Amino acid sequence: MTELEKMAYTKAFVDKLVEGINPMTDSPIPAGELLHQPRVAGCMKYLSELLDTVIRNGGIGKVERTRPFTIHPARLADFRYAPVPVPAREITRRLDDLTGDPLMKSLSVQAINRWLLAGGYLYTDTADPQNPRKLPTEAGRRLGLLTEQKLGRDGVYIAVLFNESAQRYIVAHLFDIMREA
Repeated sequence: MTELEKMAYTKAFVDKLVEGINPMTDSPIPAGELLHQPRVAGCMKYLSELLDTVIRNGGIGKVERTRPFTIHPARLADFRYAPVPVPAREITRRLDDLTGDPLMKSLSVQAINRWLLAGGYLYTDTADPQNPRKLPTEAGRRLGLLTEQKLGRDGVYIAVLFNESAQRYIVAHLFDIMREA
């Protein structure tokens, strides 16, 4: 087994733990266990993201990305749509995979959110002035945006997820989003 294969194997274990699943038995980890503590869950998520970066960079840690994001339109035909709802960061990660350029900057999640805000698919909820958040409008929900409560490094938060239809909409309008970025 190569070092990258070992890292991918380890990442699969960590990803299960992040999801609250025992990687040895594929059964849920009971509530109250250490892995359900926000700081521990956040650390595991960070470790998963770090391993993902190292694996995608061929075994190299953080790489300074200097080139602006760009992609040839023909490459979008190879975009891997997730059958389950995913956050915007996963969409940008999959776009990065299509470019194959570890020195290229990612399309920012903020660019996607700004474009969705301008189009009336998201709005800024200011119910908690200390923590404004972007949430789907009714038009956004019809598009395929949904929310899910998640446990992160700083506690519970509401994540905006994109179903396959919403992912397709983002990819179809990618160059509009890039112009606004």
